[in-house]
Amino acid sequence: MQYLRGPWVRQLGREIAEEFSGVGVSVKGDDGRQVVLKMPAEGLAELTGPSLQLQLIQRQLPVVAEMLYKRDWILTYYQRKRLATSDTPVVLLPLADHPEILGVGIENAGEIYVPLDRCVGLSMASQGTGDVRISGVAKTALHSNDAMAKNARKYLFHHPEDDPLRGLELPAPRARELANPGEAGHLVEHLFQ
Repeated sequence: MQYLRGPWVRQLGREIAEEFSGVGVSVKGDDGRQVVLKMPAEGLAELTGPSLQLQLIQRQLPVVAEMLYKRDWILTYYQRKRLATSDTPVVLLPLADHPEILGVGIENAGEIYVPLDRCVGLSMASQGTGDVRISGVAKTALHSNDAMAKNARKYLFHHPEDDPLRGLELPAPRARELANPGEAGHLVEHLFQ
């Protein structure tokens, strides 16, 4: 549920809707011609408000829960190293051979990672390892904390006695989900294929 209710979901929807209500979004039609899709400004609030996100959660929660249930769950316990979390704590990591053109979602992620507390991380993999409990090592803590830092939108959190982000290159806060307005058309175009 955390994945579906994150503020980034509403932000992404808002950015796409703003493109539709402004100059419009250019997509290729079935015949290969460019078509500009435009939405009246009045529709913007309806598509970006909390009720739409609640509807999304209601529809997607059973589907996402099933996808997570089918994965192998790996609980990693750390004795000495500590974990950070962020304002977007569900990290989707691609498979090594994941095509650049495709996005990474719950279904096609190579690994889904969530820190459960400062000493325990949960990885949900699609590798066929079965559900296991393992002891964490410095390398996996570093990998987990680096992935968390790169996934954060604005905020990273950790216990004040810990320093799990030491040595990592921390990205600047992310103000937008889409790097440029043209991405809205690219995302929407794939919906109609």
